[in-house]
Amino acid sequence: MYKIIISLIFISLCWSCNNGKSTAELSTLPVEDEEKIFMLVYKPGYEGRFQEAVDKADSLLEIYDMSDSLKAYILCERTVALINMGDLTRGKTSNDTLIDFARNAGINSMLTQGLMMRGMYYKRHQQYDSALVCYNEALDMSIAEKDIEMEQSVVELIAVAFAESKHIPEAIKFSERSLELAKEMNDSIAILQSVSTLAGALSLNQNNKEVIDRLLPYKSFMELGSPIHSIKYLTPIFYAYLNLDSMEQARQTMAEIDAAVAMIPERHAQSAIAKIAKAKLMAKEHRYDEEYALYIAVDTLQPIGRKTEVVMHEKALCLANMGRTEEAFHLMENAYEKLDSTRVSDVEKELNELSVRYETLTKQIEIERLSRQRWVMINVITMILIVVAILIAMILFNRWRYRRRLYQESQEQYIRGLEQERQRIARELHDDIAGELIGLQWETTKLSETETSARIYAIGERVRRLSHEMMPPEFSSQTLCQLLMDMMHNFNATHSRPKMELTDEGSFDWIKLSPQENYELYRIVQESVNNALKHSNASFIRITLDGDNKFELSIANDGIDNAGASEKGIGTFTLKARAQIIGAQIVTEINDTNYKLTIRQK
Repeated sequence: MYKIIISLIFISLCWSCNNGKSTAELSTLPVEDEEKIFMLVYKPGYEGRFQEAVDKADSLLEIYDMSDSLKAYILCERTVALINMGDLTRGKTSNDTLIDFARNAGINSMLTQGLMMRGMYYKRHQQYDSALVCYNEALDMSIAEKDIEMEQSVVELIAVAFAESKHIPEAIKFSERSLELAKEMNDSIAILQSVSTLAGALSLNQNNKEVIDRLLPYKSFMELGSPIHSIKYLTPIFYAYLNLDSMEQARQTMAEIDAAVAMIPERHAQSAIAKIAKAKLMAKEHRYDEEYALYIAVDTLQPIGRKTEVVMHEKALCLANMGRTEEAFHLMENAYEKLDSTRVSDVEKELNELSVRYETLTKQIEIERLSRQRWVMINVITMILIVVAILIAMILFNRWRYRRRLYQESQEQYIRGLEQERQRIARELHDDIAGELIGLQWETTKLSETETSARIYAIGERVRRLSHEMMPPEFSSQTLCQLLMDMMHNFNATHSRPKMELTDEGSFDWIKLSPQENYELYRIVQESVNNALKHSNASFIRITLDGDNKFELSIANDGIDNAGASEKGIGTFTLKARAQIIGAQIVTEINDTNYKLTIRQK
């Protein structure tokens, strides 16, 4: 799940970075190309070249002076690569570094990711209580940050931990909650994953029919996900069919799983899961030679989390079915020996915990003795408070300086946009109206008095329209709706095409907007209409007022040619800067021949 979140953040980045750069070349990359630097680590890890991803991360962390945010993301990718290649010891150390760094730098998103991976590490070692402690901290952070996507991811991991520890009611409860959050986000991929986790929890109670009934309605969602999502979704369905002896459906489902496996790296964990499932099908069909070959193939992949004694037991049963009873006996014997050694290690672990508790008690006694020396303790506490105060002051100052820099950048961008807007109006005065007047000067001798008057009247109307755009409307006496209606009437009176339409489809009370919000929204609409006139041959311009507790306003037209020009021009930056001033965001949509720009209050 943490891989999915990181992928969503960077899925839109360019894949054209050069993977073959040497260490010397990496050190020369410009600071503004941080996304390409990240992709040097992310791409080989995504493609299953985990050691290469770790090496690239180590080189970058050593030679490149990067931002805290980029460093956190590279540490996260390094941790994921180490875990995927089975080096859990180094993976845990890398993740601990990520957590400490993210906590100190105040990067809560990466801190939450680190806590989730720490929980997964504990879960793979069957330390479910420790895993749930990490997940609960991550869940509290995601709720405090009001990050519903992260909350849904953590809830799903909690459901998996309860399922693996055989706490079935809790697993079903958290799976249902994960599915609710996914539906609330309207995220098809999250819905697919959540319903797959729910099916896995239900299968623990042998509710095979319910598993199929809950999963099948979401089968169309597979087209929106990756092959990995398809395998996670199809595997519970396959086992349900197999347990119900519905062999034909089980074979069809396995064929779909095989098709998805062919599209992922061979050493991916889901590839091993698919091979184990196929081995169960081979056993059901008494094709024991093929079953054993699949177990051997799984051994070469060395999937994380597979207990050695369980693997031995599966292979021993397969050998027995093949008639190789002597080999099966020795393998089963080794499996029991391994199980006994595991139990011994559990006992040693308990003894170690008792030893730790004893050491802790001894330290507490020592602390009580030292507490008698009050003056020492007072000095220590005073120094700690001073250090903490200094650290808090530094953190607050750095955050203030960061917010101030962001504010200055937004103001500079806003001013640049306004200057561009003034230059546009100046060009219209010089190139359009001035040109018309010069042309009229030369044509007065050729035109009749009526034609001359008509030309002068048309030029006057264009000057009046341009001055109306320059003159800010009076928002103290009129609402935004009234001003937009005036704009529509004036526009339709002076333009035969396109036709401007204005509708109010929401329940938002536009009267409660401040003058500043009214002004910026009016200017955004005005600039969007000008863009449509300039860059497209639209037949209509439709302005729609919407929203409930927060305002929403959209401007749509059927002249899609204006999309390309406006998306990359400074006009779009002006609109975004205006929206940011009033706490809103701008989203553009292109659908067939229609172009739509929407302003939503955050």
